[in-house]
Amino acid sequence: MNLAKYWQIAKSEFHHELSDSGNSFVGIAILVVVLFVFLQIWKTVYGQETTIEGFTIAQMIWYLAVAEIITFSNASHKVEDINEEVRTGLFSLSLLKPINYAYRWLANLFGYGSFVLLFFGSMGLVLAWLFVGTIPFTFSYIPFILIAVLGALFMNFLFVLIYGLLSFWFEETESLSWIHTKFTFIMGGMFMPYEVYPAWIQPILHKLPFSYMMYGPAKLFVKFSFADFVHVVLGQLGWIAGLGIIVWWLHKKGAKAVSVHGG
Repeated sequence: MNLAKYWQIAKSEFHHELSDSGNSFVGIAILVVVLFVFLQIWKTVYGQETTIEGFTIAQMIWYLAVAEIITFSNASHKVEDINEEVRTGLFSLSLLKPINYAYRWLANLFGYGSFVLLFFGSMGLVLAWLFVGTIPFTFSYIPFILIAVLGALFMNFLFVLIYGLLSFWFEETESLSWIHTKFTFIMGGMFMPYEVYPAWIQPILHKLPFSYMMYGPAKLFVKFSFADFVHVVLGQLGWIAGLGIIVWWLHKKGAKAVSVHGG
């Protein structure tokens, strides 16, 4: 596989997002509102308490900031674009080009996610610092945290591809992506870490893919441990392998259907 051409696709998407600054500033405004609202909620919840389930209010807000950054970077709206390409026949044209359709979209999603991660990541961390100040943090852990965050995004990119490729058999798949996003919010721990959930459901949540896409990477930022890092990354690799097989199978079946029916 020639990685250079896919790298160019990723770069092109990165520069496209960079030039579209209007949407970026709207996203920042949303991020400000979300973090401010959650800050007020958690101030009320904490009251006179200094910690809840081992998290200070500052750690809770930093956790939420990282979770929001991952959410903004997941590119779930791109399902609509893949769906449109399948419906309009653009997918069939891709079969004539010396480039793999799934790899092309993964490169596109990586370019988008990289921009949002850098742009919104820096803004989100600045907002968390302005709202609650700093938390104990070791900068040498940053490479490990980035690996976990990138693994989380790659998992979500594969889900985006799966829902998009399902357009070969279903008229609309955006609803599936919407449901997936809401499950990630609630069962992935976007609003609060798993420690705050009822004890009986925590073991179940830890076994779901959403825990590796949201809770695990976000918690590593505020409470890093190498044991948790290994657990998160191994879990991500397992899910990436499984999701990758599904993407390969859907792409193969879709390409076969196009070839048989003539696009």
